[in-house]
Amino acid sequence: TNATPEQTAQILSNAGFKQAEDRSGKSGKPLNLTFSPQPKSEHGEKKYWFIKGRDASQDGKVFVISAVVDSEEFEIATFRKDAKVTDGAAEVDFVDNPHEDASRRDLTINAMYTELTKSDGENSKLCDPTGKGWHDAKHGIVRTVGKAEDRFNEDKLRVLRAIRFHSRFGSGSTMDKDIEKAIPRFKHMEGVALERIRDEFLKGLLHPDVDSKKYISIYKRTGLLEKVFPGVTFDPPNNMPLEIADKKDKPLALAWLLQHNSVDKVAAALDQTRRVGVEDTNSGW
Repeated sequence: TNATPEQTAQILSNAGFKQAEDRSGKSGKPLNLTFSPQPKSEHGEKKYWFIKGRDASQDGKVFVISAVVDSEEFEIATFRKDAKVTDGAAEVDFVDNPHEDASRRDLTINAMYTELTKSDGENSKLCDPTGKGWHDAKHGIVRTVGKAEDRFNEDKLRVLRAIRFHSRFGSGSTMDKDIEKAIPRFKHMEGVALERIRDEFLKGLLHPDVDSKKYISIYKRTGLLEKVFPGVTFDPPNNMPLEIADKKDKPLALAWLLQHNSVDKVAAALDQTRRVGVEDTNSGW
C-alpha cells in the first residue's frame, strides 16, 4: 500500500481493530499517531493490529503493520525502496507506487501486485512492473529482478531463497543462467548469520510443495550443502530412492542424505555453536 504505517494504523483503528504489543523483535520509536488506539485486552480480540516490521536504522523505522482477523494474520507493508542495505538489513525510504517497490524485490515472481478495488469478490487487476513476473510464473522461470549479482550483493541469503523458489515453482534441475553464474561468488555466505542460513534451508526442505530431491541436489551441486552441514559427507542426491523423494516426511530425505556419517559427525554439524574464524558462533540448530 502507499498508506504510511501511521495511516494504516488509523484505518484499522477506525474499523474497530485494537492495538497489540510490538512484535517486530526490534526496539525503536513508537508510531507518530494523531489518535489514541484502543489496547488489546488480555483475553484476546478477534480484530487487532501490531507493529510487525522495523528497518535497521537507529530509530527502528516501522514499515510493516500486521492485522489479525479471527486468528488469520495479514501483513500490510508500505511501498518502499531500500536506502542502505547491510547483510540483508535495510534502512528504508517510502515511495508511493509499486513500480519503485518492485525494483528492490528479489525475484520477478515476487514483484507482482493485485489492486484491491473490490472489498468483496474477485480482484483481477494485475500490476507486473518488471513485465516478466506473470510470464515467469506461468512458465516455471525463477529469476531475479535485474542482475542476480546485484540482488545477491544486497542480501546473500537471496541465493538460498532463489533455490527454494526454483525447487517449488521452477522447471528443470538447473536454475536461471544469471543466477547459476552468480552463485559461486556468494556460496560462502560471508557475513550472513548462521541462524538465518539454517532457517532458510529448513523453510525449503520442510515445505510440502518443494521437491526435496531437486532442492538438496542444487544445494549439493553448488557447494552450499557444505555450508549448512560442515564436516560431513553426503550421498549423491540423484541416487535418492523415489519412495523417499516423494514422501511428505521431509526430514527423511535429509536423514538419507546423511546416513553414512557417524552420529558424532552429524552431532558436530548440528551443534548449537560453530567455530567461525576465531569465534564460536550460534548455529541456530
